[in-house]
Amino acid sequence: KAGLSWPIGLPAPFTPRSRFEVLGWDYFTEQHAFSCADGAPKCPLQGASRADVGDAVDTALEQLNRRYQPRLRFQKQRLLNGYRRFDPARGMEYTLDLLLEAVTQRGHRRALARRVSLLRPLSRVEILPMPYVTEATRVQLVLPLLVAEAAAALAFLEAFATSALEPRENALLTLLLVYGPREGGRGAPDPFLRVKAAAAELERRYPGARLAWLAVRAEAPSQVRLMDVISKKHPVDTLFFLTTVWTRPGPEVLNRCRMNAISGWQAFFPVHFQEFNPILSPQRSPPGPPGAGPDPPSPPGADPSHGTPVGGRFDRQASAEGCFYNADYLAARARLAGELAGQEEEEAL
Repeated sequence: KAGLSWPIGLPAPFTPRSRFEVLGWDYFTEQHAFSCADGAPKCPLQGASRADVGDAVDTALEQLNRRYQPRLRFQKQRLLNGYRRFDPARGMEYTLDLLLEAVTQRGHRRALARRVSLLRPLSRVEILPMPYVTEATRVQLVLPLLVAEAAAALAFLEAFATSALEPRENALLTLLLVYGPREGGRGAPDPFLRVKAAAAELERRYPGARLAWLAVRAEAPSQVRLMDVISKKHPVDTLFFLTTVWTRPGPEVLNRCRMNAISGWQAFFPVHFQEFNPILSPQRSPPGPPGAGPDPPSPPGADPSHGTPVGGRFDRQASAEGCFYNADYLAARARLAGELAGQEEEEAL
């Protein structure tokens, strides 16, 4: 109801300022969840999640009985629908559709459905001590390039020059040129010739800039194998930013890499904004005054009124980009090799 409000001391629900800030609701029943960690559309409700839902339903029933007794006593028949979402400013919010049996003092019974809203507020907040990090750390960008991506790499280099070389960001770039078994051999044209020329041109245009490139030949390249090549050529305290040809690493992205990748503590895999194909989903400017003619298309990913990206989405499943220290990569690589060796021994037995 419009006149209802949350108790004193609890903040109002979060109000999003754009579609990117909307907090989504997760749907569930007493047996299944419809928002799963592995991306599956449906999975069994079990473990701590099942206990959480059961506690919310029991609390709702307890509060209803406390409010309406002795005139009415409610008994739960089943949960019709359940929704929950986490509000970082308030806690976990629940909306439950309950099928109840109401019993009067005279023993009359009637089934009715009611919707209730609950909040599990944030309790004690603990500040975790973390190592000191600084935005002055040098970032070593690593760009693996397949032959099919050679043309797109030219736009990446220009964007890197504008966002990193011109403002003199403390960042270096290494191009990892991946040749196929039959590409770039003797007498064959070099598919990365224009990429190498563009890198040399940027070094000439920006004195002091160093754009290194390494050539490897692989039939089925993987991120791990390619990082093995790069890792051996850098000190253990190097901060890597594994990127893609479609990434636009500006100062804000580089600073987030520096502040969120902590040696010995955590790696950082950004949730990047992925633009829609402008051919399929063109962005247009706000309508002009009458008689001004058709509106020109806006730049991809830009909101003409606020300067924020609108022509795309934040891709939560992306894993091709990541920031991590070389020491952490070497430690993870050693653990992975040990696990694989253990599996091979078990299979041999």
